[in-house]
Amino acid sequence: MGIQVRDFAPIQPPISWTDSLRLLATCLLAFTNSFIDITPIVLLPYIQKDYRISHAITSLILVSNTLGYLVAAPFTRLLDRAVGRSNAFGISQGVMGIGFLLIAGHSPFPITVVAYFLVGLGLAISWTLSNVYCTSLGEGETTPALGLLHGCYGVGAVGGYSLATSLMVRGITWCHFYLVLLLLTILNTVVSSRVFRSYENEFPDQCFVQSPHYAKSTDYSRGTPWPSSSSIQNTIFNRSMFVGTLFIFAYAGAEISMSGSILENRSRENPHPSVSFTALGFWVGMSFGRFFFALISPEMGDEYALCILLQVIVWYVHGFAGDGVLLPLIGFLFGPILPNAIAVYGRLFPGSTRITGFSFILAIGRLGGTLSFILGQRVVETLGTGALHSICVMMGTVMLFCWLALPCS
Repeated sequence: MGIQVRDFAPIQPPISWTDSLRLLATCLLAFTNSFIDITPIVLLPYIQKDYRISHAITSLILVSNTLGYLVAAPFTRLLDRAVGRSNAFGISQGVMGIGFLLIAGHSPFPITVVAYFLVGLGLAISWTLSNVYCTSLGEGETTPALGLLHGCYGVGAVGGYSLATSLMVRGITWCHFYLVLLLLTILNTVVSSRVFRSYENEFPDQCFVQSPHYAKSTDYSRGTPWPSSSSIQNTIFNRSMFVGTLFIFAYAGAEISMSGSILENRSRENPHPSVSFTALGFWVGMSFGRFFFALISPEMGDEYALCILLQVIVWYVHGFAGDGVLLPLIGFLFGPILPNAIAVYGRLFPGSTRITGFSFILAIGRLGGTLSFILGQRVVETLGTGALHSICVMMGTVMLFCWLALPCS
């Protein structure tokens, strides 16, 4: 099989100093978002023991968090257009901060469930706008920026694992860990609000960039402050949206099966907090993979990099449950899939509906991760931890078919 050689794109000037600061701000947001995402999985056994409730009831915090993502999906772009990018970031951090205060105060469990909903709501807005910003950079900068963004997310997962586990070993009450997240949220509020100030004035037409891959029937008029209902419908019921959501749904399911489910099940078998470090290698490998492939995948082409990684991950995934040595390798190969996919979806959606498209794709991805985690527990209880292999292989197969079904594949 021959190798297709692509023409080199014209050399583009490096991104400006302001854009570099904004990219660093989104990376800090990604680091914090991962801290927030990974914490419930680490603390789930301690929350269950503290409130003296069943595992199924404790999982309501994950369901509530996912519901926050789903609720935010149709409103994120409206918020961005109404108050601006800087204020939208600030509001997202403020909503999360309220949730952290409720959790840190050791509220009754129903209030804690509501708090996790608020955290999910703020996370969805923040994570969507961060990805959208990276895809708005120049053609040669998008994939490296996304690799850096998602690599920092992996670093945050490692930090969240390590810090939460260390605090639990020292006997710190689980809810007090959220004071750390509250401090990070305050820092993000200050930084993101400052660097994204006047963003709309610098790029007034950015939200109206048309994409050649998108449906030709979509029509947008410049200067329209609010997205029309027809434009939102065209975004939601578009082929790219359907394939993209199914792909991210499968990706998140496979990721959670390979990391969160292993961690949670080993923690249940051995409640000592140090067991949390057993899954750390997966996130370490994922971080290195995203940083590394962000540098070479623009030369390989997003499509080739993603297809190669998918085939390799399906080939190697069978050994993860019994051999901890494979976890960093699997993370290294699996990690770059998401930023490369986001880069491609950024080209499939026009700028005017990119926020809406990413909101729904990432929300469905969160739903896939939550369902895989909860259902994975039932599978493990019935068939054992090794049965998670079937979930990973199934999700990997779905991802491959979705990738081949994309309009630009």
